[in-house]
Formats: sequence, structure tokens, C-alpha cells
Amino acid sequence: MPRKSLAASLAKDVAGKDGWYIVVYDFPEHIPTRFYKNLEGLIEAGSTIVRVQKSVYIVEGSRAARALSRLVEHYGGYARIFKICEEEPTRSP
Repeated sequence: MPRKSLAASLAKDVAGKDGWYIVVYDFPEHIPTRFYKNLEGLIEAGSTIVRVQKSVYIVEGSRAARALSRLVEHYGGYARIFKICEEEPTRSP
């Protein structure tokens, strides 16, 4: 039986949309390639994760934000989560 990916194990509990969050992260050295593969897995699992800048994402739902934070920490990075609003943030023109 194949092993479950890290993204699959984190994505199992991302249901629930209780607002919008910003996740800001940093890695002390380089960002591992596997981090991006697992991030893509979270997005494919149904999480709404939108990249704003290299280390800044807007995420729908606190569980998805925590899953992204745990992913960063798994690969040796540091993450902070900030709640920004209850409804979908508007985009500037």
C-alpha cells in the first residue's frame, strides 16, 4: 500500500469556511522543492489558497490556514496566520 503524501494527510481536515486568513512564512535557508509539491496538493484537495507574494498567501478557512502553516513548519520554516475578514476580500482594479 503506498504511503499517503503529506498534503493528503493535511488536507483531510481543511473543510469549513470560517473567514479569510493571510499566511506569511519564511524559511531560514532555501525553500525545499517538496514544499511546493505538497502546497499544490493542498490546493488540489479543495483548499482556496491564493498567492499574493512569494511568502504570502490568502487562504479561505482557519483549518486550511493551519494546514498551510503546519506544512511550512514541517519543512523547517516559520509561519504566522492573520485573520483578515469574514467575506471574500475584494481585488483592487
